[in-house]
Amino acid sequence: MKRLHPLLYFLCLLTTSILQGQSLQEEYIHFAQKQQQEYADFRRKENEAFSKFLQKDWTGYHQENPVERPAKPSPKEPLFTQKHPGYKPVDIPKVVDRPVNNPSSAQEKDEWLKEPFILSGISEKEIAYAWESLSQTTYEPFIRHSLQMKKENHWCDWAYVLFIRQLADKLCRESDNNSKIIIQMFLLCQSEYKVRCGRSGDQLVLLIPTDCMLYNKMYLNIDNEKYFIFGYETYNRQPVYTFQKDFDLSSRKVSMYILPGQTMSAETLYSRVYSNRQITINANTNKSLIDLYKEYPQCDFSVYLKAPASQEVSLSVLPSLKKAIHGKTTKEAAGILLYFVQTAFKYQTDQQQFGFEKPFFIDECFYYPACDCEDRAVLYAFLIRTLLNLNVVLLDYPQHIATAVCFDENIPGDHLDIDGKRYMICDPSYINAGIGMAMPALKNTEAKIIR
Repeated sequence: MKRLHPLLYFLCLLTTSILQGQSLQEEYIHFAQKQQQEYADFRRKENEAFSKFLQKDWTGYHQENPVERPAKPSPKEPLFTQKHPGYKPVDIPKVVDRPVNNPSSAQEKDEWLKEPFILSGISEKEIAYAWESLSQTTYEPFIRHSLQMKKENHWCDWAYVLFIRQLADKLCRESDNNSKIIIQMFLLCQSEYKVRCGRSGDQLVLLIPTDCMLYNKMYLNIDNEKYFIFGYETYNRQPVYTFQKDFDLSSRKVSMYILPGQTMSAETLYSRVYSNRQITINANTNKSLIDLYKEYPQCDFSVYLKAPASQEVSLSVLPSLKKAIHGKTTKEAAGILLYFVQTAFKYQTDQQQFGFEKPFFIDECFYYPACDCEDRAVLYAFLIRTLLNLNVVLLDYPQHIATAVCFDENIPGDHLDIDGKRYMICDPSYINAGIGMAMPALKNTEAKIIR
């Protein structure tokens, strides 16, 4: 029997391997397609079941009064009359806005609905029919694309909610607010967010549970959980009717916390110059991010404390501050940063500046003309954590907010013990006061610790 030529033998083995590889690839593709089809069938059945559930009579809930956030700062800016130890107080030149051009990149959007969505009515059966109709469209590619954009740009959940709201505004007629609510509920539920719609009189509202308290927002208490009310019109005080359970595939509450690396379109940057004899800051803020924060409900202070600064602010502000504290001891550096926050910003209460309470995220301190005690405390805490890598907490007094910093050395002055560690009071609103100096009126006042 003749032996196969080695080259022919190798070709036979190679051909067999290729055929086996193709077979495995085909099996994998077939398996993936089967899995996708099974999941699509599963979602279809869930949507059908939910559509039937929506037809059942809805339950009426009393609108709960909003939880009011107490106004923190006093109208008059507090001042420590002695000179700041080691730093000479100086006048801060007037801040001037100047726009900085920055081209934006167009974002590709998947097409979904070709015609404006029109809700036939707001009865249970009409809303159930709308859900059924929307679930029969090719919405899945749009949801995948939208969630991928959220992931790539590190959007927080509230940014995604606003994105869906803007989409609903485009997909519905301008005055058709009820249709917009249904579009938002459908897309957010398909994105696995736990939301509902509610009916109050002749208008629909969106009901959103969140992972923290929202202040000055009406809400429904459903099974001991707060569903905050969002709508397009002025709320009446009639009962709000809604269905008894959430969509089974939507289990996530909307988180109000900001993610690191969040990226927004930078069509317009605004630059402000802060200058004194020690430090000159050219702070850039992203107008798109500022617009997002304008639409942010009032949250627990921990949301603002834990929020990162944007890339624009970090790159424009931190280098100058790093240079100012280079070669200093930790205490000296913390004092320089404290004095900067005390003196580089005009002081106004939220009522004076806006007419309502508006806690700032870090970037907003560098955009608006003035800030108050809670805003300065959040900013100082960010600078201490970022530049000195020290632990810092907020001190929430009945009418004021300050900070306390845990130093690696024993520093004399006003302090409090937290978890067995000494935290020195540093008050960014007590002008010219140094480390370990609390306002006299607050020395014996208990404060809530915010981490």
